[in-house]
Amino acid sequence: MKTNDRIVAVNGAPMMTGTELRAMLSRVRIGDTVTVDVRRPRGPARVTVVVSGYNRPVVRIREVPEPTERQRKLRARWLSGAP
Repeated sequence: MKTNDRIVAVNGAPMMTGTELRAMLSRVRIGDTVTVDVRRPRGPARVTVVVSGYNRPVVRIREVPEPTERQRKLRARWLSGAP
């Protein structure tokens, strides 16, 4: 897979929407081999891909003993969901 590839089919099944692609990907497992048809700037291509996992980053926020005013405001905004 390359930058600007447009996925058009997975294992021969047309992928018209992101929802269809996500549904297809939910059925494959790590180690499975899938065939992906893509549209590239230079033309169509077929790519064979072995599905692999990835590490999902984990973030934890902990309180510090004596936060600065800026830290308190930032924490309050983060907890409220404000941008």
